[in-house]
Amino acid sequence: MKTMGSGKLVSGGLAAALMLGAGVASAAVLYEQQPSDGGDSYYAAPSVGQQLVDDFALTFTADVEQISWWGGYDGNIDAGDDSFRVRLYGNVAASGSVLHEFNSASATRTAELLVDSVQNAIYKYTFALPTPVQLGMGSYFLFVENLGSSDWVWVTSATGGNGLWFRDAEGNNWLSFDQNLAMQIEGSRVTTPVPEPGTLALLGLAGIGGLLARRRRR
Repeated sequence: MKTMGSGKLVSGGLAAALMLGAGVASAAVLYEQQPSDGGDSYYAAPSVGQQLVDDFALTFTADVEQISWWGGYDGNIDAGDDSFRVRLYGNVAASGSVLHEFNSASATRTAELLVDSVQNAIYKYTFALPTPVQLGMGSYFLFVENLGSSDWVWVTSATGGNGLWFRDAEGNNWLSFDQNLAMQIEGSRVTTPVPEPGTLALLGLAGIGGLLARRRRR
């Protein structure tokens, strides 16, 4: 086990499926960083005293409908009292700017055929947002923290922009670290309908007709 600043680093694995909350409908993938088999994992739990965020980017406006992340339990010791805090940050300057926060988020937990570098079992956690959150084109940060009593870890990904940030307590400044965490942002693109040329022509004719009618009445 390694240390990262004032926090610690471990890795994750394989286990039986366990559902925490109702199943969620599938949505289009807007952004993803898939988990690394045998990769490192980082603590993200008050029991250890470390919080994490990782960046993601959208090249279009989208309604975010559900968020997934991958992690496990140090030493494969699962206390069975998972309760996640999920946030979306607009930036992580100083203590950061929170755009949306979900406390006691109920996540669906599914076993994965993956382990981290110290053979902890890795699970996929999927959280369906109560209502969609619209995000414009730009960069954002996903925060996930397990508020349960387990020493929970968030597994890394081989892809991403090395935009991991960490701190040891709520309200402290974020510190950067070159690593990526496994996550997936899902939802739907937001598009503004453009009238077809035929529709525009009809609207133009209707406008001309209205002007002629007013002139005739005069």
